[in-house]
Amino acid sequence: MEDVDSDSDFKKNKKKPPNREESSVNTPMPPPHVMDEANKGLKKKLDKQIQQQDSRASRIIPKSDMESALENMNLSDEKSKRIATTIFSRDQEYFRYVKQELVESIGWLKSSRTQSISSLDSEGIVSRLLTKGEKFSNSSILEVKSCSRNDLELGYNMDFMLTNKRLILVDTDDDVVNSISGDYNGNFPKSSNLRLFSRNYFSLLFRPFRISDVTDININFRYGSENQKKLESGWGVTLLLCGWILGAISFTSIFSFIDVPVLGLFLSCLVPVLMLFFPIKWKIKGSPIYLTQMREINITIVNSHTKIIEILKIEVSDDQPIESVLEWIENLQSLSSMT
Repeated sequence: MEDVDSDSDFKKNKKKPPNREESSVNTPMPPPHVMDEANKGLKKKLDKQIQQQDSRASRIIPKSDMESALENMNLSDEKSKRIATTIFSRDQEYFRYVKQELVESIGWLKSSRTQSISSLDSEGIVSRLLTKGEKFSNSSILEVKSCSRNDLELGYNMDFMLTNKRLILVDTDDDVVNSISGDYNGNFPKSSNLRLFSRNYFSLLFRPFRISDVTDININFRYGSENQKKLESGWGVTLLLCGWILGAISFTSIFSFIDVPVLGLFLSCLVPVLMLFFPIKWKIKGSPIYLTQMREINITIVNSHTKIIEILKIEVSDDQPIESVLEWIENLQSLSSMT
């Protein structure tokens, strides 16, 4: 069975980083804008590689038909899209069944969710809850992928906003997740073990922190890329069969001179066995280049009255430029009481 959801091709490189002494000494770190531009270039290359891989998987089907078939499924990750693409390219009848089940789940979830507050946005909520004399900072909004307080998750896809008095965390996002996981084999005999998962929540969170309580800010940004290749070795079934036939003809002809052709037929069975013990490097399959990046900000907040310590661990959205992130942090430092 083919495991289309396997992460083996994307396994992390376990190779230890080179010793700093062996690498170039006194190499300056590139400026943030250079790192950001390099990361954007790598992301474009990754998207191109994925598009080429998807086009090879669906080469017998027009791309427009593939996109229209996957549009209503609203899949949330690349693995689910690859599984759906594989099913669509091998068995469109089964794909329509999977699509119908997933779309029905999405429709049921959306119909059961309250729609009365779906028009609210972050700025609209905060503007109504500002205190007397409080006003927005000139800094841009920090787009947060995820945030936790003392290792407890607060939410995902939120906005961090700054005023002259408070640091305000707002979540007014639809948390929509639709994914496909499992195994699918479109060749005979067909088999599948798929799991459809749908989630649709509307989160409303308003969590302010006093600017004067901010005591420490730690930044941990890491950008990079990896390129791995999978080496597939071995003889195909057809070549093993051809090797056995050639061996049978050769050994039978040799031992026919001494009237024991059966011995030659027996020895010919050793040919495919020896071929299995000595595989050849048959083909090399290149996996896409993908990004490994981390954009974390840790903010320590100490309540001046209760002396309770809170540590906010923020994962910044990948779509926000690093210059905007640094501007937001700089403004927070200037507004806080840190020295």
